[in-house]
Amino acid sequence: MLRHVSLLSIAALLTACGGGGGASNASTAPIIDTRPAAQPTLSLGDFYSYKGTSTSDVTGTPIGTPYSYTNVVTAVETSGAWTEISVDDGPSTPYTQEHFLADSGGDGDRSVQNGCTHNFQSTYSAKQRELVVGASWTRNIVGTVEGDCGKSPMTSGSVNTTVLALESVTVAAGTFKTAKVSIRASYKYASGGAIADESTSWLDTISGRRIKTSTSRIHTTQSGRVDTSSFVTELQGYAQAGTGRSLLNVQRFAGDWTGSFAGPDNGSCTGQVSLDGVLDASCAGGQFTIHGLIDAYGNVTFSLSAGGSTGPSFSGRFDSPLSIHGTWSKPGGGTGTWQLSHL
Repeated sequence: MLRHVSLLSIAALLTACGGGGGASNASTAPIIDTRPAAQPTLSLGDFYSYKGTSTSDVTGTPIGTPYSYTNVVTAVETSGAWTEISVDDGPSTPYTQEHFLADSGGDGDRSVQNGCTHNFQSTYSAKQRELVVGASWTRNIVGTVEGDCGKSPMTSGSVNTTVLALESVTVAAGTFKTAKVSIRASYKYASGGAIADESTSWLDTISGRRIKTSTSRIHTTQSGRVDTSSFVTELQGYAQAGTGRSLLNVQRFAGDWTGSFAGPDNGSCTGQVSLDGVLDASCAGGQFTIHGLIDAYGNVTFSLSAGGSTGPSFSGRFDSPLSIHGTWSKPGGGTGTWQLSHL
């Protein structure tokens, strides 16, 4: 997938009380700025689902490449710190676990993905980072890594944010009162590469979450080659228990899933959910397939097929965009349980 989901990218873009964003070391990686601009009212299971398109002058990169991802709050600490899981819609894309401090800035923010931990320490040019017109601040970031991180990590970054106006913005997820901000960011990587971003973002004034972002990027590689790209990302669906607001969308389930079923018949399955909620999977080493549909509320019904015959039927409901479980049955008797995980 074009998007490298990590706090490596989140920590470097937004925002008011310490935003995220930035990028991986690939010029085609869309901006990810899941970090809220202000301390939100958080609840376990809150989610934010985004969809966007990217363009790039890199040879072989499709024009208008779509991408989507969902961030789910998985833990809220008494201190106010919280953890989110970010999952992609792409095949074989690892998820990222992101931990944010209660003050949305400072030491200790981290991102964990595939055995690699990115740590970020931040300092700000202003103590007050409020979403009021004319406010401006700079976030300076120092990055370190632990574990097997493979690609060249970000070592430093600087992000300047300026609040331009208060505007009402309408996207697929609804109409929101927002603060329009401009963001100028630069990042350096251990390989010698660098990225410069110029973004305009609209932030929800209640939750601080990003509603819409448009970014232009210049990526200078280690060899000196210069690549350009652009990204537009919009909120598609969300749920905020603290505010009682939500707009459910089926895209939050898109991506890779793995699971198992048990009972008289048992085995394991791997598959994908498409952006329109179609589930297709292969089970028990390819001996049979699964096909079904998921709706925006998380209700799912699907069945097994092998050799042209349809077998057990499954039904259930997603407890969150990350996991689901239910029961199965087949004609003539036999029932059991099943579970699927997005991680």
